[in-house]
Amino acid sequence: HAKTNTVLAVGEIVFYRGAKFAAKDQLSRYPVYCVRKADGTWSDRKVLEWDDPRAAFIYSNNCGQRVTLPDGDILIAMSIGPKSEARSAISARCSFDGETFAIRKIGQEIKHAAGLGLLEPSLTSWNGRHYMTVYGYNQSLLKHVGDPVSAGDVIATVGATGGQVESGLYFEIRYQGRPVDPAQWLAQ
Repeated sequence: HAKTNTVLAVGEIVFYRGAKFAAKDQLSRYPVYCVRKADGTWSDRKVLEWDDPRAAFIYSNNCGQRVTLPDGDILIAMSIGPKSEARSAISARCSFDGETFAIRKIGQEIKHAAGLGLLEPSLTSWNGRHYMTVYGYNQSLLKHVGDPVSAGDVIATVGATGGQVESGLYFEIRYQGRPVDPAQWLAQ
């Protein structure tokens, strides 16, 4: 984090049962962070606090992806939900002073029209604008943050996941809380 001359490491609390990820019996999930100071020492792990009933069961920054703004504020995308099913997605503008990471403002909640869960909201910056993408029901992810992607590359596969009977993918792009037709992006 250039403004504070620190490194902000963000993750989330997840739970395992033995060697497997606890899916059906998952406990509450929430983001955590640590700060590496200029002298090379690390802070203790801290919780990114947010007291909102929409996030009673889960508020997760997933892979910790974020965009640092010129003023030092940080944009993150989160999955939220009062229970494990039918999660929504939000963006959050956070402050960071070199020690404390705090949610300052929450964007519009994005819900799936059919009440299905949205997974892994991500932020993308393009031409000075910030977009959120959300998806559900991909079978496997073949490209990851930082991987080069060229026209025609397969980036994911779809399957009958998440309790779906047929293979399919839910994908959405949002700008300032409003849907953007992904066809204009995919054509490029």
